[in-house]
Amino acid sequence: AAFTMSASSPRVAVVTGASRGIVRGIALELGTAGYKVYVLGRSSRGDNILLDDQRPVADGLDLTVESAAEEVTKRGGNGMAIPCDLNKDGEIERALEEIYENEKRLDVLVCSAYTTPPNCNLRSEFWTQGMEMWDALNGLGL
Repeated sequence: AAFTMSASSPRVAVVTGASRGIVRGIALELGTAGYKVYVLGRSSRGDNILLDDQRPVADGLDLTVESAAEEVTKRGGNGMAIPCDLNKDGEIERALEEIYENEKRLDVLVCSAYTTPPNCNLRSEFWTQGMEMWDALNGLGL
């Protein structure tokens, strides 16, 4: 099975890591443009599949895939949340199968999930932290 593109149905986007930051803004702008946006990430209200010390709700901000999808819909698009740990191939496969079953098409893919590994010092030069750290920082989003 392969995703297709069609001018007759609403455009479909998949955005990974869209629960916060710049990537959330990308998902929201796609919603404003009328896209159906599938928001994938591990920050979820229900499953609480967070890693490290991140919290889905902090300082009154709801930083979950569900919240991002709701905001996409408020902006004129159709937001769909899929909690998914993008470090796990099986979860990615499950999410893409769900999208394919629902849409049979994909117009935009934004791969921007990101993780900060334990013991990472973002203030020191990246080249001093070794290849394992580099792979951990960049293996997910790239």
